[in-house]
Amino acid sequence: MNESTELEELRTRFSDFHKDLLGFRPVWCMHLNSIEYVQTEIQKLHNTMNRLLETVEGREALRNDGWVVNEADYDNLQVS
Repeated sequence: MNESTELEELRTRFSDFHKDLLGFRPVWCMHLNSIEYVQTEIQKLHNTMNRLLETVEGREALRNDGWVVNEADYDNLQVS
């Protein structure tokens, strides 16, 4: 995969994940020209999702948005 194709694939993944998690597509992402920057933005979305998964309320909000979250997976979660 060449760099241009990789960047386009990452932009698409970022846009899809952003829409799924936050409810809208970031139209500005199509102007991102750095693979590393897009990867960082994707990681930020993962971090946001992980923070939501840390709380009962966050998991409920994700379920309300259509995500499949099994509460039993978090029964032993200890928040520091």
